[in-house]
Amino acid sequence: EKIVGGVSLAPPENNKLTFLVIMKMMLKCGPPPTSRFNYFQPLEKVQHDIRKKYRKCWYIQTIGVLSSMKGKGFGSRLMKTACQLADIEHCDMWLETESERLVKFYQGFGFVVFRQFKLKVPFRPGLDTCTMWAMVREQNSSEKQ
Repeated sequence: EKIVGGVSLAPPENNKLTFLVIMKMMLKCGPPPTSRFNYFQPLEKVQHDIRKKYRKCWYIQTIGVLSSMKGKGFGSRLMKTACQLADIEHCDMWLETESERLVKFYQGFGFVVFRQFKLKVPFRPGLDTCTMWAMVREQNSSEKQ
């Protein structure tokens, strides 16, 4: 068998390793940190607000399937498993996405948009900002299960 996809989850007690933290770790060169990290303030605010409202919450760091395997149900199986894990633990879940198409996919598992926001992305040539959606799923709220 071959691996066709994967999901990375951070449990409630360790969900500080978010997209923001990962990006900060990756950006070790470039402008001084104060100006570079200012771009992430909207994301940091959303993450703070989610953690404040949802105290016991799993964080989906990444989820993906090989391009050649998309549309075959592998992503749905990964999401279903992640949601079941959170439900067993009596936890909520949250994630961020910059894909409007994926917003609809996540909604099928009980996620709702917590906040839509713009993030400045000066490190992506030809793109000044990207729209992001922070999404939350309260425990036991999957629609596809």
